[in-house]
Amino acid sequence: MKNIAIIAFVGALSTSTAFAADLGVVQQPAPAAYTSGAFDWSGFYAGANLGYGWAELEQGGFTLDDLNGALGGVQIGYNYDFGGFVLGLEGDVQISDVKYSEELGGATSEIGIDYFGTVRARAGLAVDRFMPYVTGGVAWARGSVSGSAPGFSVEVTDNFVGWTVGGGVEYAVTDNITVKGEYLYVDFGAADFDTGVDINLTSHVVRAGVNFKF
Repeated sequence: MKNIAIIAFVGALSTSTAFAADLGVVQQPAPAAYTSGAFDWSGFYAGANLGYGWAELEQGGFTLDDLNGALGGVQIGYNYDFGGFVLGLEGDVQISDVKYSEELGGATSEIGIDYFGTVRARAGLAVDRFMPYVTGGVAWARGSVSGSAPGFSVEVTDNFVGWTVGGGVEYAVTDNITVKGEYLYVDFGAADFDTGVDINLTSHVVRAGVNFKF
């Protein structure tokens, strides 16, 4: 009888302990799931920019490096984020006031870039919402040469096609809005403006922009 009582007591104690352990597990709160806070740069975006440009013309050993002025335009692109390494493609169109003008004896002559654009690949290393990047691709521009005097005026335009490289930094202010600063060196190639002699055009561009990420 004594052995039966001991066995019953041990069994009851084991059952009670197991029940208490089960109850503790049920009541124990599950650990919160970890979620990464890194910003995802993937997606389409579009925006606008303002900046300033300096340009240089070279023709047959003669160089004119006094072209400068404001510029502004729009851009559209797409990024894909490979976990911090970002690849993208961007195109932009700029209206330009980069020019040089001179007045002599009542006559005025002017040469400049009316508008230009680029299509570029971008590669960046993102640290959460901050992304430095390099960029490069093709560039084109429409240039114009004009002259005027009392009772006379003439204007000739031509197209340049070349390449560009540069870099910048971009920061995500919100999940949908980013701001950026960018520098481009642009070699627009050559055009002859119907003179038969090539005019080579290069430019430096600095600009700031804002994008809306879709």
